[in-house]
Amino acid sequence: MEKDYVSRRLTRNLENHEIIDQQLKLLKLERSINEAVTLVVDRYKKGGKVIVGGNGGSFADAQHFAAELVGRFEKNRPALPAYLLGSNQSTATAVANDYGYARVFARELNAFGNQGDVLFLYTTSGTSTNVLAAAEEAGKKGVIPLMITGSKAPRSKYVHHTIQIPSDNTARIQEVTALINHTIAGSVEDALFGKKAVLWTESWSHPIMSREHAYTIHERLKGTKELEHIQEGLTTLNIGGYVICLLKPPCVSVHPTVNAPNQDQRKILEDQGILIDFFVRNGDLESKTRAEWKEIGFNAAWREIGFNPFTSVIIGNTAEKRESFLETASRLQCNTVELGNTANLVRSRSRIRREDTGTGAQFYDLRAKDLAQAASLLEKIGA
Repeated sequence: MEKDYVSRRLTRNLENHEIIDQQLKLLKLERSINEAVTLVVDRYKKGGKVIVGGNGGSFADAQHFAAELVGRFEKNRPALPAYLLGSNQSTATAVANDYGYARVFARELNAFGNQGDVLFLYTTSGTSTNVLAAAEEAGKKGVIPLMITGSKAPRSKYVHHTIQIPSDNTARIQEVTALINHTIAGSVEDALFGKKAVLWTESWSHPIMSREHAYTIHERLKGTKELEHIQEGLTTLNIGGYVICLLKPPCVSVHPTVNAPNQDQRKILEDQGILIDFFVRNGDLESKTRAEWKEIGFNAAWREIGFNPFTSVIIGNTAEKRESFLETASRLQCNTVELGNTANLVRSRSRIRREDTGTGAQFYDLRAKDLAQAASLLEKIGA
Protein backbone atom coordinates (compact mmCIF):
# COMPACT_ATOMS: atom_id res chain seq x y z
CA MET A 1 0.00 0.00 0.00
CA GLU A 2 2.78 2.45 0.96
CA LYS A 3 4.51 1.68 -2.37
CA ASP A 4 1.57 3.09 -4.34
CA TYR A 5 1.60 6.29 -2.29
CA VAL A 6 5.34 6.79 -2.86
CA SER A 7 5.13 6.07 -6.60
CA ARG A 8 2.33 8.58 -7.17
CA ARG A 9 3.94 11.32 -5.09
CA LEU A 10 7.45 10.89 -6.50
CA THR A 11 6.22 10.97 -10.10
CA ARG A 12 4.10 14.06 -9.40
CA ASN A 13 6.96 15.82 -7.59
CA LEU A 14 9.29 15.21 -10.53
CA GLU A 15 6.95 16.53 -13.21
CA ASN A 16 8.06 20.15 -12.74
CA HIS A 17 11.36 19.49 -10.96
CA GLU A 18 14.27 21.29 -12.69
CA ILE A 19 16.97 20.79 -10.05
CA ILE A 20 18.29 17.51 -11.43
CA ASP A 21 18.28 16.37 -15.07
CA GLN A 22 18.77 12.66 -14.46
CA GLN A 23 15.19 11.93 -13.41
CA LEU A 24 15.49 8.26 -14.23
CA LYS A 25 18.31 7.95 -11.69
CA LEU A 26 16.19 9.68 -9.08
CA LEU A 27 13.27 7.38 -9.80
CA LYS A 28 15.56 4.48 -8.94
CA LEU A 29 15.43 5.81 -5.38
CA GLU A 30 11.75 4.93 -5.25
CA ARG A 31 12.44 1.52 -3.73
CA SER A 32 14.63 3.02 -0.99
CA ILE A 33 12.09 5.73 -0.24
CA ASN A 34 9.28 3.18 -0.13
CA GLU A 35 11.25 1.08 2.38
CA ALA A 36 11.72 4.17 4.56
CA VAL A 37 8.01 5.05 4.40
CA THR A 38 6.97 1.48 5.22
CA LEU A 39 9.31 1.51 8.21
CA VAL A 40 8.02 4.86 9.53
CA VAL A 41 4.36 3.90 9.08
CA ASP A 42 4.92 0.61 10.91
CA ARG A 43 6.73 2.32 13.80
CA TYR A 44 4.05 4.98 14.18
CA LYS A 45 1.31 2.35 14.25
CA LYS A 46 3.20 0.56 17.02
CA GLY A 47 3.59 3.69 19.13
CA GLY A 48 7.12 4.71 18.11
CA LYS A 49 8.48 8.08 17.04
CA VAL A 50 10.89 9.59 14.52
CA ILE A 51 14.18 11.16 15.63
CA VAL A 52 16.19 13.30 13.19
CA GLY A 53 19.65 14.85 13.13
CA GLY A 54 22.35 16.46 10.98
CA ASN A 55 24.93 19.27 10.83
CA GLY A 56 24.63 22.71 9.22
CA GLY A 57 22.43 22.55 6.12
CA SER A 58 21.64 18.95 6.97
CA PHE A 59 20.45 20.10 10.41
CA ALA A 60 18.02 22.39 8.58
CA ASP A 61 16.87 19.47 6.41
CA ALA A 62 16.28 17.38 9.52
CA GLN A 63 14.44 20.23 11.25
CA HIS A 64 12.25 20.71 8.18
CA PHE A 65 11.28 17.03 8.12
CA ALA A 66 10.42 17.01 11.84
CA ALA A 67 8.22 20.07 11.32
CA GLU A 68 6.26 18.31 8.56
CA LEU A 69 5.51 15.42 10.93
CA VAL A 70 4.70 17.33 14.12
CA GLY A 71 2.76 20.04 12.28
CA ARG A 72 1.34 18.79 9.01
CA PHE A 73 2.36 18.41 5.40
CA GLU A 74 -0.88 18.49 3.37
CA LYS A 75 -3.58 16.89 5.53
CA ASN A 76 -5.27 18.27 8.60
CA ARG A 77 -4.63 15.34 10.95
CA PRO A 78 -3.33 14.45 14.44
CA ALA A 79 0.30 15.33 15.17
CA LEU A 80 3.02 12.72 14.66
CA PRO A 81 5.85 12.62 17.24
CA ALA A 82 9.27 13.67 15.93
CA TYR A 83 12.33 14.90 17.85
CA LEU A 84 15.26 16.95 16.48
CA LEU A 85 18.68 16.11 17.94
CA GLY A 86 20.63 19.26 18.86
CA SER A 87 17.57 21.50 19.09
CA ASN A 88 18.24 22.24 22.77
CA GLN A 89 21.30 24.49 22.62
CA SER A 90 22.07 24.20 26.32
CA THR A 91 22.17 20.41 26.05
CA ALA A 92 24.18 20.45 22.81
CA THR A 93 26.85 22.84 24.13
CA ALA A 94 27.05 21.07 27.50
CA VAL A 95 27.62 17.68 25.85
CA ALA A 96 30.10 19.17 23.36
CA ASN A 97 32.03 20.79 26.20
CA ASP A 98 32.06 17.74 28.48
CA TYR A 99 32.26 14.84 26.02
CA GLY A 100 33.33 16.38 22.71
CA TYR A 101 31.30 17.37 19.65
CA ALA A 102 31.40 13.84 18.29
CA ARG A 103 29.06 12.76 21.12
CA VAL A 104 26.48 15.56 20.75
CA PHE A 105 23.86 13.46 18.96
CA ALA A 106 24.70 10.10 20.51
CA ARG A 107 24.28 11.42 24.05
CA GLU A 108 20.86 12.88 23.29
CA LEU A 109 19.80 9.73 21.48
CA ASN A 110 20.78 7.72 24.54
CA ALA A 111 18.42 9.90 26.59
CA PHE A 112 15.41 10.04 24.23
CA GLY A 113 15.62 7.02 21.94
CA ASN A 114 13.41 4.00 22.62
CA GLN A 115 13.31 0.55 21.11
CA GLY A 116 11.50 0.66 17.77
CA ASP A 117 11.99 4.38 17.11
CA VAL A 118 13.35 5.45 13.70
CA LEU A 119 16.43 7.68 13.40
CA PHE A 120 16.78 9.81 10.23
CA LEU A 121 20.40 10.97 9.78
CA TYR A 122 21.18 13.67 7.21
CA THR A 123 24.75 14.02 5.92
CA THR A 124 25.79 14.96 2.38
CA SER A 125 29.23 13.34 2.79
CA GLY A 126 28.20 10.34 4.87
CA THR A 127 31.34 10.78 7.00
CA SER A 128 30.25 13.20 9.76
CA THR A 129 31.70 11.79 13.00
CA ASN A 130 28.82 12.81 15.25
CA VAL A 131 26.26 11.41 12.79
CA LEU A 132 28.03 8.04 12.61
CA ALA A 133 28.33 7.99 16.42
CA ALA A 134 24.55 8.49 16.63
CA ALA A 135 24.03 5.56 14.23
CA GLU A 136 26.20 3.36 16.44
CA GLU A 137 24.33 4.46 19.57
CA ALA A 138 21.04 3.72 17.83
CA GLY A 139 21.99 0.05 17.54
CA LYS A 140 22.58 -0.14 21.28
CA LYS A 141 19.17 1.41 22.02
CA GLY A 142 17.15 -0.64 19.55
CA VAL A 143 16.52 2.46 17.42
CA ILE A 144 16.48 1.87 13.65
CA PRO A 145 18.98 4.22 11.90
CA LEU A 146 18.32 5.49 8.37
CA MET A 147 20.68 7.78 6.42
CA ILE A 148 19.99 10.24 3.58
CA THR A 149 23.28 11.06 1.87
CA GLY A 150 25.19 11.60 -1.39
CA SER A 151 26.55 9.20 -3.99
CA LYS A 152 30.11 9.04 -2.61
CA ALA A 153 29.16 8.34 0.99
CA PRO A 154 30.78 5.15 2.33
CA ARG A 155 28.47 2.48 3.67
CA SER A 156 28.28 2.32 7.45
CA LYS A 157 27.82 -0.98 9.25
CA TYR A 158 25.70 0.84 11.83
CA VAL A 159 23.10 2.17 9.35
CA HIS A 160 20.07 -0.04 8.76
CA HIS A 161 18.89 1.68 5.59
CA THR A 162 20.43 4.25 3.19
CA ILE A 163 18.83 6.59 0.66
CA GLN A 164 21.76 7.53 -1.57
CA ILE A 165 21.13 10.54 -3.83
CA PRO A 166 22.85 10.20 -7.25
CA SER A 167 25.03 13.31 -6.91
CA ASP A 168 28.25 14.33 -5.16
CA ASN A 169 27.43 18.06 -5.25
CA THR A 170 26.44 19.30 -1.79
CA ALA A 171 23.89 21.83 -3.06
CA ARG A 172 22.22 19.31 -5.39
CA ILE A 173 22.10 16.70 -2.60
CA GLN A 174 20.37 19.14 -0.24
CA GLU A 175 17.89 20.24 -2.92
CA VAL A 176 16.92 16.65 -3.69
CA THR A 177 16.77 15.94 0.05
CA ALA A 178 13.92 18.44 0.30
CA LEU A 179 12.07 16.53 -2.45
CA ILE A 180 12.66 13.24 -0.62
CA ASN A 181 11.50 14.77 2.68
CA HIS A 182 8.26 15.91 1.06
CA THR A 183 7.73 12.55 -0.65
CA ILE A 184 8.19 10.67 2.63
CA ALA A 185 6.07 13.08 4.68
CA GLY A 186 3.25 13.02 2.14
CA SER A 187 3.37 9.24 1.74
CA VAL A 188 3.30 8.72 5.52
CA GLU A 189 0.26 11.00 5.74
CA ASP A 190 -1.44 9.09 2.91
CA ALA A 191 -0.76 5.73 4.55
CA LEU A 192 -1.77 6.75 8.07
CA PHE A 193 -4.55 9.26 7.34
CA GLY A 194 -5.49 8.71 3.71
CA LYS A 195 -9.03 7.47 4.26
CA LYS A 196 -12.17 8.64 5.97
CA ALA A 197 -14.21 6.19 8.00
CA VAL A 198 -17.61 5.71 9.55
CA LEU A 199 -17.27 4.13 12.99
CA TRP A 200 -20.28 2.46 14.58
CA THR A 201 -20.23 1.34 18.16
CA GLU A 202 -22.89 -0.46 20.14
CA SER A 203 -21.96 1.58 23.19
CA TRP A 204 -24.71 3.99 22.15
CA SER A 205 -27.26 1.39 20.94
CA HIS A 206 -25.89 0.43 17.54
CA PRO A 207 -28.15 1.64 14.70
CA ILE A 208 -28.17 -1.81 13.09
CA MET A 209 -29.40 -3.39 16.31
CA SER A 210 -32.93 -3.15 17.62
CA ARG A 211 -33.51 -1.17 20.82
CA GLU A 212 -34.80 -4.30 22.58
CA HIS A 213 -31.89 -6.54 21.56
CA ALA A 214 -28.99 -4.13 21.53
CA TYR A 215 -26.26 -6.77 21.28
CA THR A 216 -27.35 -9.08 18.46
CA ILE A 217 -28.71 -9.02 14.90
CA HIS A 218 -32.44 -9.63 15.12
CA GLU A 219 -34.45 -11.48 12.49
CA ARG A 220 -37.08 -8.74 12.45
CA LEU A 221 -34.76 -6.58 10.29
CA LYS A 222 -35.21 -8.82 7.25
CA GLY A 223 -37.50 -7.29 4.64
CA THR A 224 -38.21 -4.17 6.71
CA LYS A 225 -37.77 -0.47 6.01
CA GLU A 226 -35.15 -0.34 8.76
CA LEU A 227 -32.92 -2.72 6.83
CA GLU A 228 -33.55 -0.77 3.62
CA HIS A 229 -32.39 2.42 5.37
CA ILE A 230 -29.22 0.67 6.53
CA GLN A 231 -28.45 -0.71 3.07
CA GLU A 232 -29.21 2.62 1.40
CA GLY A 233 -27.03 4.45 3.90
CA LEU A 234 -24.11 2.07 3.48
CA THR A 235 -24.28 2.33 -0.31
CA THR A 236 -24.21 6.14 -0.12
CA LEU A 237 -21.30 6.07 2.33
CA ASN A 238 -19.28 3.64 0.20
CA ILE A 239 -19.80 5.75 -2.91
CA GLY A 240 -18.72 8.76 -0.87
CA GLY A 241 -15.40 7.09 -0.12
CA TYR A 242 -15.99 6.03 3.49
CA VAL A 243 -14.72 2.75 4.91
CA ILE A 244 -17.16 1.15 7.33
CA CYS A 245 -16.01 0.04 10.80
CA LEU A 246 -18.25 -1.81 13.25
CA LEU A 247 -16.94 -1.84 16.80
CA LYS A 248 -18.81 -4.29 19.01
CA PRO A 249 -17.80 -3.76 22.66
CA PRO A 250 -17.88 -6.24 25.54
CA CYS A 251 -21.37 -6.57 26.95
CA VAL A 252 -23.02 -7.66 30.16
CA SER A 253 -26.51 -8.93 29.38
CA VAL A 254 -28.81 -11.78 30.27
CA HIS A 255 -30.72 -11.75 26.99
CA PRO A 256 -30.61 -15.28 25.47
CA THR A 257 -29.62 -14.09 21.98
CA VAL A 258 -26.48 -12.43 23.33
CA ASN A 259 -24.76 -15.80 23.47
CA ALA A 260 -24.81 -16.22 19.69
CA PRO A 261 -21.20 -16.81 18.51
CA ASN A 262 -19.50 -13.50 17.83
CA GLN A 263 -17.61 -14.89 14.86
CA ASP A 264 -20.95 -15.36 13.06
CA GLN A 265 -22.08 -11.76 13.40
CA ARG A 266 -20.11 -10.39 10.46
CA LYS A 267 -21.53 -13.14 8.24
CA ILE A 268 -25.05 -12.34 9.44
CA LEU A 269 -24.50 -8.73 8.43
CA GLU A 270 -23.11 -9.69 5.02
CA ASP A 271 -26.01 -12.09 4.38
CA GLN A 272 -28.33 -9.10 4.82
CA GLY A 273 -26.34 -7.00 2.35
CA ILE A 274 -24.48 -5.08 5.07
CA LEU A 275 -20.78 -5.05 4.13
CA ILE A 276 -18.30 -4.06 6.84
CA ASP A 277 -14.66 -3.18 6.05
CA PHE A 278 -13.46 -3.63 9.63
CA PHE A 279 -15.16 -5.57 12.41
CA VAL A 280 -14.01 -5.81 16.03
CA ARG A 281 -15.99 -8.37 18.03
CA ASN A 282 -16.64 -8.79 21.72
CA GLY A 283 -13.58 -10.56 23.12
CA ASP A 284 -11.16 -9.44 20.38
CA LEU A 285 -9.78 -6.69 22.60
CA GLU A 286 -9.04 -6.65 26.30
CA SER A 287 -10.17 -3.71 28.39
CA LYS A 288 -11.56 -3.06 31.82
CA THR A 289 -14.31 -0.60 30.95
CA ARG A 290 -16.43 0.41 28.00
CA ALA A 291 -14.73 3.80 27.91
CA GLU A 292 -11.38 2.06 27.51
CA TRP A 293 -12.81 -0.24 24.86
CA LYS A 294 -14.02 2.67 22.70
CA GLU A 295 -10.53 4.09 22.37
CA ILE A 296 -8.82 0.69 22.03
CA GLY A 297 -11.27 -0.30 19.29
CA PHE A 298 -10.84 3.04 17.54
CA ASN A 299 -7.04 2.68 17.56
CA ALA A 300 -7.25 -0.91 16.31
CA ALA A 301 -9.39 0.23 13.38
CA TRP A 302 -6.95 3.07 12.64
CA ARG A 303 -3.93 0.72 12.62
CA GLU A 304 -5.72 -1.66 10.26
CA ILE A 305 -7.22 0.86 7.86
CA GLY A 306 -5.28 4.12 8.19
CA PHE A 307 -8.05 6.74 8.37
CA ASN A 308 -8.00 10.40 9.27
CA PRO A 309 -10.09 11.01 12.42
CA PHE A 310 -10.51 14.68 11.43
CA THR A 311 -12.51 13.60 8.37
CA SER A 312 -14.11 10.50 9.91
CA VAL A 313 -17.47 10.13 11.63
CA ILE A 314 -18.81 8.28 14.66
CA ILE A 315 -22.46 7.27 14.17
CA GLY A 316 -24.68 6.12 16.99
CA ASN A 317 -28.14 6.22 18.55
CA THR A 318 -27.21 8.35 21.54
CA ALA A 319 -30.50 8.20 23.48
CA GLU A 320 -29.78 9.23 27.08
CA LYS A 321 -26.00 8.91 26.60
CA ARG A 322 -25.53 11.92 24.33
CA GLU A 323 -22.93 13.63 26.54
CA SER A 324 -20.79 10.49 26.66
CA PHE A 325 -21.08 10.15 22.88
CA LEU A 326 -19.94 13.72 22.20
CA GLU A 327 -17.20 13.57 24.83
CA THR A 328 -15.70 10.48 23.20
CA ALA A 329 -15.95 12.05 19.74
CA SER A 330 -14.11 15.15 20.97
CA ARG A 331 -11.39 13.09 22.62
CA LEU A 332 -10.89 11.01 19.46
CA GLN A 333 -11.11 14.18 17.28
CA CYS A 334 -13.97 12.87 15.15
CA ASN A 335 -17.14 14.26 13.64
CA THR A 336 -20.47 12.80 14.77
CA VAL A 337 -23.91 11.84 13.52
CA GLU A 338 -26.49 11.23 16.24
CA LEU A 339 -29.37 8.96 15.29
CA GLY A 340 -32.68 9.42 17.10
CA ASN A 341 -36.43 9.69 16.75
CA THR A 342 -37.92 12.50 14.71
CA ALA A 343 -39.63 14.15 17.70
CA ASN A 344 -36.28 14.82 19.35
CA LEU A 345 -34.74 15.99 16.10
CA VAL A 346 -37.48 18.54 15.44
CA ARG A 347 -36.64 20.28 18.71
CA SER A 348 -32.92 20.51 17.95
CA ARG A 349 -30.67 21.76 15.21
CA SER A 350 -29.66 19.20 12.59
CA ARG A 351 -26.11 20.54 12.30
CA ILE A 352 -23.84 21.94 15.01
CA ARG A 353 -20.22 23.12 14.70
CA ARG A 354 -17.69 22.08 17.30
CA GLU A 355 -14.13 23.36 17.70
CA ASP A 356 -11.33 21.34 19.24
CA THR A 357 -9.54 23.72 21.62
CA GLY A 358 -6.27 21.78 21.42
CA THR A 359 -5.88 21.79 17.64
CA GLY A 360 -8.22 24.55 16.51
CA ALA A 361 -9.78 22.07 14.07
CA GLN A 362 -13.47 22.47 13.20
CA PHE A 363 -15.80 19.48 13.53
CA TYR A 364 -19.48 19.00 12.84
CA ASP A 365 -22.14 17.22 14.87
CA LEU A 366 -25.08 16.14 12.74
CA ARG A 367 -28.43 14.65 13.70
CA ALA A 368 -30.54 12.30 11.61
CA LYS A 369 -33.49 9.96 12.09
CA ASP A 370 -31.79 6.92 10.47
CA LEU A 371 -28.64 5.80 8.66
CA ALA A 372 -29.96 6.67 5.19
CA GLN A 373 -30.63 10.27 6.25
CA ALA A 374 -27.25 10.42 8.00
CA ALA A 375 -25.46 9.32 4.82
CA SER A 376 -27.43 11.86 2.78
CA LEU A 377 -26.44 14.68 5.15
CA LEU A 378 -22.77 13.72 4.94
CA GLU A 379 -23.00 13.63 1.15
CA LYS A 380 -24.60 17.08 0.96
CA ILE A 381 -21.99 18.83 3.10
CA GLY A 382 -19.17 17.10 1.22
CA ALA A 383 -17.73 15.51 4.34
